[in-house]
Amino acid sequence: MKKKSMILVVLLFFITVAVVYAGYNFSNNQQKELIQATSAEGEKKESVVQEESVQENDISFYESQREQLSIIDYIKYIELTEKKPAIAFYGQSTEDADWVDNITVTLEASLSNGLESTSFLKPETDSYDLYITNAAQSLTETSADVVFFMTPALGDQIRDVSIEDSKDYLDRNVNQIQEMLPDALVVLVTPAPNDESEDYNSRMLTYIDYKNAAVEVAEEIELPLFDIHEKYLDQLEQKDASVETMVEENGVTLNEEGNQLMSEIFNEELTVPVDTTSGLGN
Repeated sequence: MKKKSMILVVLLFFITVAVVYAGYNFSNNQQKELIQATSAEGEKKESVVQEESVQENDISFYESQREQLSIIDYIKYIELTEKKPAIAFYGQSTEDADWVDNITVTLEASLSNGLESTSFLKPETDSYDLYITNAAQSLTETSADVVFFMTPALGDQIRDVSIEDSKDYLDRNVNQIQEMLPDALVVLVTPAPNDESEDYNSRMLTYIDYKNAAVEVAEEIELPLFDIHEKYLDQLEQKDASVETMVEENGVTLNEEGNQLMSEIFNEELTVPVDTTSGLGN
């Protein structure tokens, strides 16, 4: 009986050792697999970062993407041509709009050598006034690579021009800009909403009708479009806020909160791929 017990004890000992060894071996293999997987993932991420870095500094990459390139990447592309990028804000808006400075700061942060930014915004103007006074002439001083044309929907509504005339003058303004700056990319930008949406002129048109006309012009002449107006209204709906809470007492000038929302939407638009082939080298 003693002999059998001894044999059983020895057998159990070897089984225990075998189980411990198998467990250790399994744990060791799992650890190795985890290390290998982590290493592979790290190498993959490093490869992606290196690839993105190469792309960001490869002018041919940007050139091949011109039909679907965000404005912020287009400006990086301009920088790679060994030129300090320059932008200009043109058209109708308050002259001291805070969102303009915010956009400039955002763009500068994405560049290595800074950015030149100039504003030619006017609070009281319209497409006819801009055209007849040849206001685009002032842009020649800037050598702007991108011109953000703030379409004067409210100004055209106040001037009481027809929709067809508004579209025609808007088109002529774009032509003037392109004549003054042949390599500039012109981006049409609709205005932020204001509290004048129920004000009609003698043609029974509101500024929104002229805003819609500007959208049609952008589509017809195939220019990049930032439809700030629509996206702004979408954001207000999501926030359960009204236009009145975003403007000063005059119903038009953006207040601090309105400027902040304008900046956020404009910055988002800068990252959306658009056709940039009407710019440099068109």
